[in-house]
Amino acid sequence: MCLNWQSSLEERSRAFAMTSFTAEAGRIYYLRARLFPGGDGDYSFDLDLINTDEGKYLVASSAFSVSHPKK
Repeated sequence: MCLNWQSSLEERSRAFAMTSFTAEAGRIYYLRARLFPGGDGDYSFDLDLINTDEGKYLVASSAFSVSHPKK
């Protein structure tokens, strides 16, 4: 699994994270992505597999995303 910040700002578009796991059919996996600002305007990501209880809690306590069409 990989994660890359897609941004028009070069220093942000360099931020990425990777992790590996073996997925099994019919199972649900929860991954957490965390963003860490650096000292020179750089950013780094952390991506890790979390347990089911923590994953369900984080999903339940997070707001839903809302998309808006570009104008």
